Amino acid sequence: MGRINNIYHAHDFQLQALSSQKRKIFMGCGIGSGKTETGSLWVLQKIKNQLSDQISVITANSYPQLIDSTLRRLFINWRKWGISFYPKEVPRQHSPFSIWVWNGNNWVEILCRSLDSYRMLSGQELAWAWCDEVWQTKKEAVELVISRLRDERNGMNRQVLFTTTLDDPDTWMYEFCEEPDDPNSIKVIYVSTYENEENLPKGYIEDLRNTYSPQMFDRMVMAKWVILGTSIIYTGWNRSRNIDGNITFDPNLPLIWTWDFNIGEGKPMSSAIGQMKKGTYEKKTAAGYTEVIHRNEIHWLDEIVIESTDTNQAIDEFESRDWLRRLSGGKEQVRIFGDRCGKSRDTRSKTTDYGIIRDRGYRTQLVPTVNPPIRERHNVVNALLLNAAGDVKMKVHPRCKTLIKGIETARLKKGAEYLEEETREQHITTAVGYYCCWDFPLRPKGFKMAKIGGF
Repeated sequence: MGRINNIYHAHDFQLQALSSQKRKIFMGCGIGSGKTETGSLWVLQKIKNQLSDQISVITANSYPQLIDSTLRRLFINWRKWGISFYPKEVPRQHSPFSIWVWNGNNWVEILCRSLDSYRMLSGQELAWAWCDEVWQTKKEAVELVISRLRDERNGMNRQVLFTTTLDDPDTWMYEFCEEPDDPNSIKVIYVSTYENEENLPKGYIEDLRNTYSPQMFDRMVMAKWVILGTSIIYTGWNRSRNIDGNITFDPNLPLIWTWDFNIGEGKPMSSAIGQMKKGTYEKKTAAGYTEVIHRNEIHWLDEIVIESTDTNQAIDEFESRDWLRRLSGGKEQVRIFGDRCGKSRDTRSKTTDYGIIRDRGYRTQLVPTVNPPIRERHNVVNALLLNAAGDVKMKVHPRCKTLIKGIETARLKKGAEYLEEETREQHITTAVGYYCCWDFPLRPKGFKMAKIGGF
């Protein structure tokens, strides 16, 4: 296997996972708690006795998660620990691949698979499995992985390790952990981010408190089963907190203009106009002093909601209002955000929506190649409406009547896998969400996983 050159001091929760003989080991973890380190160590422990013709698997809910998070961190750990393996760099393809590790006697193969294509594991005889971030995974995918654990040769006990953040308590995952058919077959470990605080960047958890809504903080940091999927989407909204007729326009700040492009009856072309402001509030320190804290806030000043499929008409409406004339820098001071679908087509012609906007002089365009997941968009907006630290970072002027109604009435579709009910007002809340995910991402800036010790 190569020689591990460092001595690592494992957390108690890591030792529990590494020493358990239960067939299923489930770790419900806060972000930054060290779950990938645990998996990296657990895999090395499992391959010690693995034969050259035995195979095992590392999975995650999607190839982006598997490649960009799980395996990237695993490769960093193994290189640091002096483990012999190949390929040396994480493959980029979003398709099945394998990695090989030297266990001191022979090279062993580990399959790398996404659970959104779980049927590709059918027919495999596995010695063990590590499933990372399964909270978005179908129950059938997990059941298939467990059913393929059949190879007991050389003392392999067909274990599966789950390392994941948690989900709603009405999901299969809660039943899997808290209401198992055979309680003796599973070891359940809950780990909050605080248990690894000493190895995280200074202020990291406080950044999370300022980033997440109270419900998201309990789930993503405290590792609690928390209901997020209620029919009401924007649970952080409160008229007295979030509607503010006193927010003002600053001609020296950039103007944010975020879009959602639509076609069809009841699907108006919708955009919101706002500015990022520096807000301040007073906070009492532990010593009793008053400290002035500065934070970014998004102030929504106006909206354009037009029952039209003509992008130029929406631009004409914007230019007929007073915002552009009052900007000190003109069109160069307008920042365009929104739906990535606007890159692929105009709602009326062969020219893209963003191409039309650019031709009209609005050239600063910050549009993602892929729209953020719906759930992430909702969580980001909720955290701005009210975060776990009690801060309000989004304010809406009363003139934004469609946006206000959209936030207050947005619901999830019944029986759908986290989809919004489509209403006339839903589209402008979507436009706002696109911008918020760009400038207020859930992942705190500057996060770098610190060494947690080891085994």
